[in-house]
Amino acid sequence: MNRLFNEFHFVDFETVNDAVAADYLKLRDAGKVRKSHLFSGRYENIYIDRGQIAGLSILIPFWLASATEVLGLKADALRCGFWFNDMQPGDVTLPHSHDDDDEWLSGVYYLKVPENSGALILHTEGRQESIQAEPGKLVLFSSSNVHEVEKNRSQETRLSIGINFGSVSSPNTPPGE
Repeated sequence: MNRLFNEFHFVDFETVNDAVAADYLKLRDAGKVRKSHLFSGRYENIYIDRGQIAGLSILIPFWLASATEVLGLKADALRCGFWFNDMQPGDVTLPHSHDDDDEWLSGVYYLKVPENSGALILHTEGRQESIQAEPGKLVLFSSSNVHEVEKNRSQETRLSIGINFGSVSSPNTPPGE
């Protein structure tokens, strides 16, 4: 049976993740963010300009290379949008998909993952897969797959980055169609 996702691992994640998380926290606490998707008292999407976090200049090429491997395209054919997902103890992410606009591929990159902070659950065509989060892991899946994140049962914040990929030139035509 085919898996509903592809996973990749960033080799030097400790150094980069710590720096990105520290920069994110400084900017979040200074109020230099844009927020959207308010559910159950929590903004699920927290946007920060890529130029404000130096470590993203290392992570974004890794994400693009991974996405191009999955889609069979060149990196310069893809655009990449992203947001931070800051899950406090008790938080969940409700089931949803990302196929509202012109996304072809979605994903999550894990920065900080406390034990028992919740798995990513993918759903499609009567199937369900549970993916355990771990720092440095990138999980890519079809934007049409419904997905959710289990409750953060730890006493610490779980920090990840949600990502969408689409075409820079032909936004509504996925590869192979």
